[in-house]
Parts: sequence; structure tokens; C-alpha cells
Amino acid sequence: MKKQLYVFVIVLIFIHIFGISDTFAQEDQSSSSQTDPGFGVQAPATPSAIADLASGGLSRRDPFSLPEYILIKIRQKNSEKSIATDAIDENSPPIVRWPLGSYQLVGIIWDVKKPKAMFLDRMKNVHIVKVNDFIGNLRGVVTKIQSGAVIVKEGQIPQVIKLNK
Repeated sequence: MKKQLYVFVIVLIFIHIFGISDTFAQEDQSSSSQTDPGFGVQAPATPSAIADLASGGLSRRDPFSLPEYILIKIRQKNSEKSIATDAIDENSPPIVRWPLGSYQLVGIIWDVKKPKAMFLDRMKNVHIVKVNDFIGNLRGVVTKIQSGAVIVKEGQIPQVIKLNK
């Protein structure tokens, strides 16, 4: 007896949640729109509208794909690796000759009116840069100099270069 009562309650809950009892009553109505009995929302019954509702909209990001800014960063790292040392323009200034990863931050003068940073390149030359100076072969711009790091913006991605202690 109790088992039958539980089954009956579960069936009633199922009917209430999914609105099965109202579905049979709505077959007499026009097929141009349907009303969801649980929420009272008018929804078009055209196949394209149903497909749009089922897809969840185009503005949602795929939770299993990487965000765009990470994909850009990966592409930039791959492009830095693909640049050979023999393809580097020897006529360009040393501060914009190599990829950003080949420069090492060795010093920061930051407690002054115009802070400066000191970078060491592959040839062991020291370069002093300030805000809005270019660094790296992808024309990264120094955007901020802090007490322990320099922020360089290459393309759309800001990269933090920390001071090695």
C-alpha cells in the first residue's frame, strides 16, 4: 500500500513538473505557439525557434574550451619559439631585437617621479626603459613600473615581468 502511494506521488510530481496533463489539453489550441504550464511563458513552436532554444544561445562560452586571452598568449609564445635567431634583424636596436622572454629584469628605480627599469639582453647589455618605451620584437609597450615588477603589454595581453632577487 505504501509503495503504491509513493509511486502515485512521484507520478503526480512528474506530471506537475513537466506539465504532461496540460499538454493533452493544448492539442486543441493552435500550433503557432505553446504555453509552458509551469512558467506561463509563450514560446513559438517553429522548428527554428525550438532549435534556438535548445542550443542555449550563441553568447554562452563553451566551458571546455580555453578563454580567448589564453589562446592569444599561447599563439604568441608559439610565434616567439618559431622565430629563429638567424631571422633577427641585426639593424634594429637591441631592445626590440629579440622576443620579450629573452630579456631579464635586473633592476628597478621606482621611487622617483619617472620610474625606470633595467633589462639585460642576450648579449649581456643593460637597457634602461621607462613607461611607454618599446621592448621585444613584438613591440611590447612598458605600461607600468612597480616596486618589484614591470608590466609590458604585447598586443592585447599585459605581461608581468618580475624582478629576480
